[in-house]
Amino acid sequence: MEKYVEHWFNTSPQGVAFLEPIWNQQKTIIDFRYKLVNKAFAQIVQQTQEELIGQIVKPATQQNDFFFTASANHSYRRNAADT
Repeated sequence: MEKYVEHWFNTSPQGVAFLEPIWNQQKTIIDFRYKLVNKAFAQIVQQTQEELIGQIVKPATQQNDFFFTASANHSYRRNAADT
């Protein structure tokens, strides 16, 4: 099964990115970091996969007017059991 998922990820014409949340001291998500992106996603934001992986989402996407943000009406907090 893992081979099929890897094949789909690497050949998909759809941009796909796996993100890791970045938490502040109040245990609220303040941003995300790219953990894995496919070639299609890198092309969308006009950067290479190598440039994106490890980058924080906001700076990486602001330069291309391609910016994702959580709704201001939502608060994403980590539960004490998750820490």
